[in-house]
Amino acid sequence: MFCIIKDHKFHESIWEIVAADELINFDHLALKSIEDFDAKTLLKNDLHLLFIGDEEGICGKATLSSIRTSKSCIALGITGVAFHLREDSDIHEDIERFEQLAKRFYQELFKTAFWVSDKLSLKHIVTISKHKDDHEDLAFFGKVKFSSEHETLKDVVGVISSDFTSLEKFYEGELTHEIKAEASFVLHEKEKK
Repeated sequence: MFCIIKDHKFHESIWEIVAADELINFDHLALKSIEDFDAKTLLKNDLHLLFIGDEEGICGKATLSSIRTSKSCIALGITGVAFHLREDSDIHEDIERFEQLAKRFYQELFKTAFWVSDKLSLKHIVTISKHKDDHEDLAFFGKVKFSSEHETLKDVVGVISSDFTSLEKFYEGELTHEIKAEASFVLHEKEKK
């Protein structure tokens, strides 16, 4: 499942804790269930997402953005994608379990991206990765085929068509998304002093 974090700095600070193999203090993280997520939110704000695995907790992140021209939104952007499991996790010893969780993260990310693209009538999804390995993980674990790929000095950019052929890979039945909660930071009374 993905949860949205509205504040970019909070999103990044949580990920820094995860990437450093430190434990998250869930006393400071409030999750609120989302019944009906409105895709149009993306037109005003980036969607900073954290992926929460059933057993591993927070182990993935991504940001969905609208790529705009002066007149309209032309594509959905996926940036800042990262997947990390704590070094002391026993999942590292079970390659099959590790790959299943990685596939679930990347495929739920694309499933959500395709859903948002469909709701906003966007024809393309553009991924921007800092490293070639990250780009290759998107394709391998996400099971997507890029219609074009470009490597710049800073990034690797991939373009995916959000047509029905691409959607078929992810959906058996209803078109849906995996954004199930919104997270916010909670400061307790005695800490405010």
